Amino acid sequence: MLGAEGAHVILSQVRVHLDRVDSRLAFVAKSAVDQLDEVIALFDQAVSAREWRAKAKTDEALVERAKKGQSRAAGPASSFMAESRIRAR
Repeated sequence: MLGAEGAHVILSQVRVHLDRVDSRLAFVAKSAVDQLDEVIALFDQAVSAREWRAKAKTDEALVERAKKGQSRAAGPASSFMAESRIRAR
């Protein structure tokens, strides 16, 4: 059997070992959190870039639609104006 002194030595060794395990677990947990933060930041950048491209594409489509609308609106009106000028002469 172990005496009180032997049990005390074993308990102190167990505490040292647990402290090492705790510090290693803390290191692993911190590393995992850091990696997750980096992944989230990269995902956020990707989503922002995609949103920016979608907005630019939408703006471009709206400009094209406006140009087509102007040309359609100007088409009949300009031909009407031209015909009016010809008739006025």
